[in-house]
Amino acid sequence: MARAAGVSQPYVVALESSKSSRDPSGPCPTVDVLVNFASALQLHPSELLRWSLRQAGPHVLLVTDDEGSDVVGIVGSHVEKVDVWVSAGTDTSYEGRGPHIDLHTTGQEPYQLDKIGATLRSGLSEFSSEVKDRRVGLVFSESDSVLLGSTDEVLEAEHHWQAMVSRSVWAANAEPSAIVCVYNLDVVRRMHDPLAASLDLIQSHDLIWTAKGHRLSRGRAAAMRLLQGVRPPGTRADDWRHTCAQHLDDLTAA
Repeated sequence: MARAAGVSQPYVVALESSKSSRDPSGPCPTVDVLVNFASALQLHPSELLRWSLRQAGPHVLLVTDDEGSDVVGIVGSHVEKVDVWVSAGTDTSYEGRGPHIDLHTTGQEPYQLDKIGATLRSGLSEFSSEVKDRRVGLVFSESDSVLLGSTDEVLEAEHHWQAMVSRSVWAANAEPSAIVCVYNLDVVRRMHDPLAASLDLIQSHDLIWTAKGHRLSRGRAAAMRLLQGVRPPGTRADDWRHTCAQHLDDLTAA
């Protein structure tokens, strides 16, 4: 293989030893080397890239409008191609429906993405027999104290969440099929700037859903329900509806 690709034998060994195509410690072959490898293996070069180019599942924002919303039922009914669901965070209400990972085992420390990522990877490794070679969906739900005590950090983390979670799932030799972040509307209302927080959440997710009981809204309708749900006291409903529509138009244009 080394001779056919025009590289050294240790280089091939290093490639074989890499945990996955996303292992940053492994070598990164050039296009010419990939073509030579494909030729030696009698494959089309795209076959060698298929795993690396495979996209992670959607990053979904699910805002519940009451405590009775059936989150597990909703994600199970509306997200396809998931073999096993894993819940993570401080909210244990989904525990028992599948593997659960407590992301804050050391208590309420500052919301740091690198530490949470390490905890998630460690937790997934404990469930390796359940997730290996399977399509994994993750439901994240934090307690009110975490969301309200570290709002800015949580919102910033959401912009990097999909990449971090996907790397953690890939490291467990599984496929990230969906990432669902659950927020309660009442908690969003209690954030220091509910409108800015809502717009930030909409911007950082691929899909926007809102749920009340078993009823689900998606897309722009869901985004409007979220924004209208944080209407400031004393603001006329018609005026606020116009303001929300303008904000969504601005996000779409951006």
